[in-house]
Amino acid sequence: MRNKSVVIVILALSLVALFAVTAAPALACSPGWYKNHPTQWGDVTINGSDNTQLVVPHNQALAWLRTPVVGDKAYTGFAIVATAVINGGAVQIQVRDWVIAHPPGIFIAASSAEWQYIESYMMYQASFFD
Repeated sequence: MRNKSVVIVILALSLVALFAVTAAPALACSPGWYKNHPTQWGDVTINGSDNTQLVVPHNQALAWLRTPVVGDKAYTGFAIVATAVINGGAVQIQVRDWVIAHPPGIFIAASSAEWQYIESYMMYQASFFD
């Protein structure tokens, strides 16, 4: 009787492990995960202070996530903030306002004063991802 109990426990643990490995992540996915799983999210709305807002349709957000950064930190900022928004986590107001003011495609160099100001906030925000 004891051997059957051990087998049942082992089978139960195996099933739990199987579902834990195959299920989609619940929280804190990375920009790369969303880039490769576009059906798991929709439009991205970034709410800033003073009633400012950046609404990005799904196809545009996906294109921005898939665009190589190539020195443009506006894409980096968008990827970090969009991922935090999709994850449903808290997003610092500084990074939200920065992305609204610096959308992808305007070219923000890593050496620019704009990026130097916000970089530490962005890296802190990104630290919550996988």
